Amino acid sequence: ALSPAAVASAKAAPGASASVHPLLTPLKAAIKDVALELVYQAQYDRTGTEVVGAEALVRWTTANGPVSPGVFIPLAEQYGLISAVTDSVLTRLCREAIDLPTAWILQELPA
Repeated sequence: ALSPAAVASAKAAPGASASVHPLLTPLKAAIKDVALELVYQAQYDRTGTEVVGAEALVRWTTANGPVSPGVFIPLAEQYGLISAVTDSVLTRLCREAIDLPTAWILQELPA
């Protein structure tokens, strides 16, 4: 897990607005708590008929509902949190991968 100091050390990018984005504090908490969610999407062979793998897509849901990656990823980049997002996602992926049978990942994902 990420240390609170690593998350708290994020600063606004040069030229960023003086006001703080309302999702910044909840995003920092989600990163620290490894609360960003992963959904898995099938990857198919070149013919499009056989599942050959999966990719993990990051999602974030707040008390007010889901937040688009098109919103929270640029926010993380702007405030220097993108590496922390990556670390949090990889931590979660490793935790979940332990419980995902290889057969499910390679063959049984819904289309």
